[in-house]
Amino acid sequence: MFKKMKKGFTLIELLVVIAIIGILATIVIINVASARGKANDAKALSDMSGVQKVAAMCQTVDGNIQSASGTVIVVGAAAVNLTATGNICSNSAAGGASGTWPSLGMKASNNATWTIGKGSVPTAGGFTIDAAAEATPGTAAAGDYKIACTATGCVKQQGAIYGTSSVTW
Repeated sequence: MFKKMKKGFTLIELLVVIAIIGILATIVIINVASARGKANDAKALSDMSGVQKVAAMCQTVDGNIQSASGTVIVVGAAAVNLTATGNICSNSAAGGASGTWPSLGMKASNNATWTIGKGSVPTAGGFTIDAAAEATPGTAAAGDYKIACTATGCVKQQGAIYGTSSVTW
C-alpha cells in the first residue's frame, strides 16, 4: 500500500561525486603550480631588467660595472662570475647610479632555480649580464632558461644552445 520513500544518496552516487571533486582539485593544483613558476620567471626578468638599467647608467657615467665580489669588469676582459651581493656600479657615487645585484633564488617554470650567471664588457659602451635557470647549473640543456641582458635590454632564451629560440613573455 504505502511506498517507502528513499532518503539520501546511494554509495555509488557519493563515490562518483568524490571522484569528480578529486579530479577538479588535481587540475587546480597543477595550474596553480604552473602559474607560480611563470610568475617567478616574470619576476626574474623584471629584476634583471632593473640590473640592466643600472648597469647601463653605471657604464655611461664612469665606464665600469663591478662584479658582486667587487672586481671591476674591464672592457675586453673574460666574463666574470656574478653573485647576489654588492653594488653594480664600481663608483657608487657616479651620477646617482646605484643598485645592488639581486638575489634571484626562486624556482623557475622549469623547476630549476634562477641564479645570476656571468657578466662581461666586450666593448666600450656594451655589456652582457646573464641569469640562468638550469637543471644542472653551468650546463645548458633543453628546457633550461636564460635571461640575457645587454645595454639595449633583456630577453628570455630557452634551449640547449641559448639564443636558438627566444621566448616572448
